[in-house]
Amino acid sequence: MKKRNIIILLFTIILIAIATTVNAADEACKITISADKTSVKSGDTVTVNLLMSDIKKSTGIAQFFGILEYPEDIFEILYEEDDGLKEDLVGTEFEKYNMSILYTGEKDTDTTVKNPWYVLHVKENEQNGIFASTLSDPQKTSQIVGRIKFKVKQNIEETPAEILIKDMEAFDADAISSGATSGDKVTDASVILTVNGTSGNGQQNNNGQTNNNQSNNTESGDTKNQIKNTQVKNIENRNKNDNRANNDVPYTGIEDTIPVIFILAVIALLAYINYRKYKNI
Repeated sequence: MKKRNIIILLFTIILIAIATTVNAADEACKITISADKTSVKSGDTVTVNLLMSDIKKSTGIAQFFGILEYPEDIFEILYEEDDGLKEDLVGTEFEKYNMSILYTGEKDTDTTVKNPWYVLHVKENEQNGIFASTLSDPQKTSQIVGRIKFKVKQNIEETPAEILIKDMEAFDADAISSGATSGDKVTDASVILTVNGTSGNGQQNNNGQTNNNQSNNTESGDTKNQIKNTQVKNIENRNKNDNRANNDVPYTGIEDTIPVIFILAVIALLAYINYRKYKNI
């Protein structure tokens, strides 16, 4: 009877471990990003759309935060002006940061945007943070929550370029009302663009003079090649190692569960061996 009870206890512990780990892997929502162009060249403007879907929170998602990474030697961010929103943010925690407006949903002319959000660019400690918040109630349906516009800088050589939002956290209505400082983790999202570079015939400067691209010195060319090679290597490594939102099979956490199960099984087995060894003492 005691042996059977120990076996039952062991399996109960294992089932609890599996249920706990899989539930912890469920995300509050899914954030994906896409661009209105797949290929760009110097001077082009590209819009990156932020889409929220697969919302698991019954109270809806009200805010999310993440770290924006993009090759700053290739792209510059284009900001929006909204004096009314800036006034609303006076006195909030964002006032102390180097804050700029990336998107105001109320000004979006896209008729499919039903629930206006605003998105801020918050610069802190050399990191580009983005903060998005709904202007209405917490949202429970898939929708565009923001757009970020980039402009391709001049004299860019052909290279792939990745725009990434990582370390995202989503906040539902309960988290907002309780004043939570951290939200539910959300999988990283990225999009890769092809930058076609500039013409080899030279670019005209402000004085009307033509700069021959072939006359660039060797050191400048080497630097550009190093930047390009670094970007290509980073993208290749990310494609090999990351299991992000563009993966067809969602992450369930079962890989992390296996070591936990093994450890618990060993502990239970050792406990049973000790029990059998000393039960008659």
